[in-house]
Amino acid sequence: MKADLHIHSIFSDGEDTPEQIVQKAKANGLQLISLTDHDTIDGQEIIKKAAEANGIEFFYGIELSTFSCAEIHILGYNMDIKDRNFLKLLKSEKQKREERLTKMIKRLNLLGIEVTEKEVYAVAGSTSSIGRLHLAKVLTAKNITKSVADAFDRLLGYGKAVYVPTDRLKPEQAIQMINKAGGKAVLAHPMQISINKQNLIPLITQLKSYGICGIEAHYYAHTKFEKDFLTQLARKLNLLVTCGSDYHGKQRNSEINAFELEEEDYIRLKQ
Repeated sequence: MKADLHIHSIFSDGEDTPEQIVQKAKANGLQLISLTDHDTIDGQEIIKKAAEANGIEFFYGIELSTFSCAEIHILGYNMDIKDRNFLKLLKSEKQKREERLTKMIKRLNLLGIEVTEKEVYAVAGSTSSIGRLHLAKVLTAKNITKSVADAFDRLLGYGKAVYVPTDRLKPEQAIQMINKAGGKAVLAHPMQISINKQNLIPLITQLKSYGICGIEAHYYAHTKFEKDFLTQLARKLNLLVTCGSDYHGKQRNSEINAFELEEEDYIRLKQ
């Protein structure tokens, strides 16, 4: 089955509307897609309707940002998006994002850089998951920084003057919440995690003990060796193998892609 299960829209930090995503997926011959915006499900029903109208199967999805030994992203699929506890978690994460933005703007102002929350929310538009990217876009638009990348390099990145740490979810919290909402939790882009790669297998084994159901082995930035290694590891641990482009729009070097999702993984994801 041709699938892409890791896509972002304007409801988090992507550039395309759900409808635009569906049209690109259709043009690329996809049979199955999932919208995995950061910490929000607000675009789910819109893209589900558009996908079904175009003959494309759709799985509810999300990407939750967590932290333990490093930043670890957990993808969730086919949750009950009306689950009360799940919605409570998302509300809490949204509040954390907004509080972090307020603190970063205060730091910018103390440095003599005039930026307001109103400007950032205007750039964010319909997004429900505001973050540093939107602040970086404002800084760039006001010629305070040369580009979004420059904004992170000079001001917003880890350890920089405006960086504000967040009270992140633990991986086990995200996994358990997805599972309790009837979904499947999957480790996103394992090779992008900032740890010594010899610690990757112990990490994945630990995540499995928390209830992780799969590994995103087929990822746009993974090499063939990495894809094969992760696929073999997933099979050994009886975990799902999923696929995703991590599409955000022009800002990243990836496109909505027709990955091959194996039948056994499709069936387990859909259950």
